[in-house]
Amino acid sequence: MGMRPTLWTVNGLSTETGVDRRAVAKQLAGIEPDGKARGEDAWLLKTYLAAAGNLTSYEAERTRYMRLRADALQEERTVRRGELVPMPVFKRYFDSLAYAVRGRIWALPSKFGSRIHGRVGDQTKALVVELQGLVRGILTEISEMSEHKYFALADEVKRGMMEEVDEVETEDA
Repeated sequence: MGMRPTLWTVNGLSTETGVDRRAVAKQLAGIEPDGKARGEDAWLLKTYLAAAGNLTSYEAERTRYMRLRADALQEERTVRRGELVPMPVFKRYFDSLAYAVRGRIWALPSKFGSRIHGRVGDQTKALVVELQGLVRGILTEISEMSEHKYFALADEVKRGMMEEVDEVETEDA
């Protein structure tokens, strides 16, 4: 069962909020009391916060809390439905995908050489060697990429993918 609103006297509000009693009385001057407590004028905490100008920060914090709670529940639902994959499973899949892509990229110079063999004459071997150097440089750059740069690149790719999804959704509408 939820809490019921409590009426607070000036002294009670001063104690609860840590604000001087005279400052509380000044902030409530001209504000109609919400009721009486032990024979004295009393206000709800919400009334005092509005008079003190802190109600908006309270509401903003409550909204932020509710949004975080909703996000947590949404994430929990997506995990239960199987829409989110645990990180170790994703990492294992991504590593195997990266190795497969690396292998295919590494095979590119050889495939290129066999396709152009005889078309460019004596330069085939030189072109293949140059292409191998380029591929080696790219793969080395990727392997030496710091974790920070890697995640920044992943975020960039993700943003690009989300923009593509947004474009498809607007075309469908």
